[in-house]
Amino acid sequence: MLRKTVLVLLCVVLVFSLAACNVKQKINEKIAEKVTEGVLEKIAGDGTEIDISEDGITFEGKGGEKVTIGTGEWPKGGAADLIPEFKKGNIISAVNTDEGCMFIIEGVDKGDAEDYIEDIKGLGYTKDVIEKPDDIAVAYIAALDSDPKKVVVLNYIIQEKEFTISVQVNK
Repeated sequence: MLRKTVLVLLCVVLVFSLAACNVKQKINEKIAEKVTEGVLEKIAGDGTEIDISEDGITFEGKGGEKVTIGTGEWPKGGAADLIPEFKKGNIISAVNTDEGCMFIIEGVDKGDAEDYIEDIKGLGYTKDVIEKPDDIAVAYIAALDSDPKKVVVLNYIIQEKEFTISVQVNK
């Protein structure tokens, strides 16, 4: 009987210590997040709201303008909605606002980059074209036919297998 009681108590202590470690870790993460947000808000200026999440860091100004900096996933909203999601390779950097977006994607095959350029052309980004295919890189710059203020810039570096995709909305 004593042996079972000691065993149960040990199990309870083990469960609470594991739970306490997890709780402590989560508390430490929340504290670090709040401190980081506070520092960034001071740097960004009064009235700037900062949200740190798994998707990245979002800065929101007094006027509602947003800038999201993240990695790993294609964002929703803003200028990113002006072009189709590129689903190949690994996004290592993503910046998205209403005025523009930029993605750096590594591990991309040349054929996939060229297919995406054709998709972009099919959407109507064919005004004022600058195209540069060679042995080092494949580049494509064009404005949207229906709205020349929207400009796409695509650059694929062959040796690095790196694809940069950006959209700018000019005023």
